[in-house]
Amino acid sequence: SQGWVEWCPASETTLQGFVNGALKKVNEMMQETLESLHEPRSRCPELALVEFEACEAQVSGFRGINDGAESGEGIIRVRFTTAKKMRYEMYAYLVFDTLNGGLSMRPRE
Repeated sequence: SQGWVEWCPASETTLQGFVNGALKKVNEMMQETLESLHEPRSRCPELALVEFEACEAQVSGFRGINDGAESGEGIIRVRFTTAKKMRYEMYAYLVFDTLNGGLSMRPRE
């Protein structure tokens, strides 16, 4: 068992940054591919985030938050919909740190 729970340790801002960054890369690759094939962009419209459907965390990686660890990392699974009603599922490693009395999350580079 992978130990997924319906809990998202990342803020919506962090999730938006992750998903929008990934969609930007996909859109850039698609633009390059369409140009090389001499096809119009309308053939494959740009993807844009509309809404998050779910965010889950793999328990094992984030257990350290409750155990008092100063830092660590874990995997989240995010499901979202784009403007063309397409549904996607993405996985991301998040790094957390609990220094300075708060909880900070960011995508792992």
